[in-house]
Amino acid sequence: MRSDRTDRVNRVVLGVIGIVLVLLGIGGLLHSTGAFGSARRASPVVSSPTAAWYAANGSWVWPTTAGVALIVVILAVWWASAQIRMPGSSRIELERAAAGTVSVTGNYLAECIEQDAATLDDIERARARVSTTESEVHVWLTIWVGPPYDVGRAVARVTKSLLPNVRAALDGQAPPRIRSHVTVETAESTVSRLA
Repeated sequence: MRSDRTDRVNRVVLGVIGIVLVLLGIGGLLHSTGAFGSARRASPVVSSPTAAWYAANGSWVWPTTAGVALIVVILAVWWASAQIRMPGSSRIELERAAAGTVSVTGNYLAECIEQDAATLDDIERARARVSTTESEVHVWLTIWVGPPYDVGRAVARVTKSLLPNVRAALDGQAPPRIRSHVTVETAESTVSRLA
């Protein structure tokens, strides 16, 4: 459910972090095996002149380090939130007229879809998410099918009755295109995983 842009950023960030960690690991391995000379191998990681330099310049080094760490934390929080952020808006406009507009939140529409799906035969429960862009409404629906586990029948009921209801609800002056993503699981498998 993440956007292509988010996936690209993920790949770049993870690639950079991976390269840096590999280079640090190779450097540490070469240092410990004496590849840089036996004198380097016996020397501490932080030499006395380096430690003295940090002590002499601590008035600006540590605040700068704290600032860089804060930037890294902000970027990490942004990156983590991008993993769960859905593309598009959470509000769907149903009708626009001179007297005003009628709109509904994606969460409310998702709850309605879940309740409608749960009333269908063979479907024990459902979970839905709804998001919209300027031209499309995306509906992600997961249904849990119960005995006799007739997946084809359950999917047919969803596509023939539930999704047309969503289209009818969004049928305004300029109805948006609806893209549906349906996932089917067995209700019994969920119970077995929890046991």
